[in-house]
Amino acid sequence: MDSATSAYALADLRRRTGAENIEAICAGRVPDKAQWVFAHFGLEPLNARLDVYVRARDLIDPRVPVIDGSEPLSRALRRLEASGESSLPVRETATGKFLGMLSPVKLLGLFLNKSDLDIPTAQAPLFREGLVLSENDRVYDIRRTAVRDAHNHFPVVSDAGVLRGTVLKRAFAEEPPYRMILVDHNETAQGIPGVDEIPIIEVVDHHRISFAPTREPIRYMADVVGSTCTLVTRLYRAAGLRPTKEIAGVLIAGIVADTLLFQ
Repeated sequence: MDSATSAYALADLRRRTGAENIEAICAGRVPDKAQWVFAHFGLEPLNARLDVYVRARDLIDPRVPVIDGSEPLSRALRRLEASGESSLPVRETATGKFLGMLSPVKLLGLFLNKSDLDIPTAQAPLFREGLVLSENDRVYDIRRTAVRDAHNHFPVVSDAGVLRGTVLKRAFAEEPPYRMILVDHNETAQGIPGVDEIPIIEVVDHHRISFAPTREPIRYMADVVGSTCTLVTRLYRAAGLRPTKEIAGVLIAGIVADTLLFQ
């Protein structure tokens, strides 16, 4: 239980000291005792996760526009030009399902024949032969294929074929969009699956040190104490902050549990 309660409290502390978009998670199922503690103090329990693998949905670039199939082709082409991208994904207006990629190369026939460009984009020749990613694809599994692909834009769809967005090829060469803080352990082999793919920026632990080298300096707090919650309490004091009554209760519960009633 110490790992769940200390992670919850440390996430609260980091938010209060300026961190954004930080989430406390638990590997696997949240222990029954921890669930009782969170319920007792009126707190939402931390999220249980089976893994933290970086997936295709995590690399979606929200700046890449999406074209509705009902949109006139002439307007869609203006949006494509304004975006600066070589192609844009097109979705069915009613269902959101992926229809194909709008690319000027596919439209050469229309230009040469001086066809009507006010037709719905869904009726225009769209590129459908490229790599389409599932939102659940692991980046580790698809990186090599994507990097070798001739195209720079990869549509991402759900299991039902609904368009989620677009991943740009350069995203596969960039660092993952997340960072990790390890709490109550420091060996990645003991951590949640996928943690070795994500940069670790902090460790708070009271076990033996067996941590792999890092490329950049990180925060590392370790001491011979009975509970990681004790270390998190010290961090609150070092920051000049007092935990709320609820967070204090969570910390005490973790200390009592991990020290077997202070034995």
